[in-house]
Amino acid sequence: MIWLQSISKLQAALVTAEDNLSTLPSEPPYCEFEYVLQGLGFERGWGDTTAKVLELIHLLRDIVKASDPTTLKTFLGKVPMVFNDVILSPHGYFGQENVLGLPDTDGQVVYILDQVCALENERRQKVTETTCNQRLERVTGTEHSHILRVPFRSENGILRKWISRFDVWSYLETFAEDVAGETTAKLQGHPDFIIGNYSYGNLVASLLAYKMGVTQCTIAHALEKTKYPDSDIY
Repeated sequence: MIWLQSISKLQAALVTAEDNLSTLPSEPPYCEFEYVLQGLGFERGWGDTTAKVLELIHLLRDIVKASDPTTLKTFLGKVPMVFNDVILSPHGYFGQENVLGLPDTDGQVVYILDQVCALENERRQKVTETTCNQRLERVTGTEHSHILRVPFRSENGILRKWISRFDVWSYLETFAEDVAGETTAKLQGHPDFIIGNYSYGNLVASLLAYKMGVTQCTIAHALEKTKYPDSDIY
């Protein structure tokens, strides 16, 4: 991890980041340029597209040069700084039903529960809603095709956060085992055909095809080699 320990280093890194991102289209996802920003000292949280990241970089450059309340408020409103909250209410009987009127238990229970609901609703409005938390989802326009989501897992349990495609390699063998179990259970048997996409997808497809004794189709995606020069060494 690179630490930007002075204003001058931060300003220089912002200029370099802006120069790099300005040459890209506005819509590429963050994973396409994540390592460029990390190399300059910027971690995740700047936005999910080039345009959004550049907007925050411009705001921060303005703040560093000459801060004003409006720019600072805009910047802080766009940076995802808080995700996990702890709200304390040590006294009384804290419950959602049948507690009002008990010793030391008054309207603070209702107030805090309303506060929790308001905070979550506010956060949800700022986060793009997806269906990625559903284990099984029917593919729109089909009758018999589904998305079956299998999470990555390590010795410490299921990974609860998104990780970059470049960081999935150490999880793929365990992932293949989990996919084999989930797929067999869903189909009530082995599939007849397995298709792999990209280098990491084809590794999993190869492991599954070998384990299940079925035919594998490899889709190599030639652009992967062009975009990521070392993709074939894995």
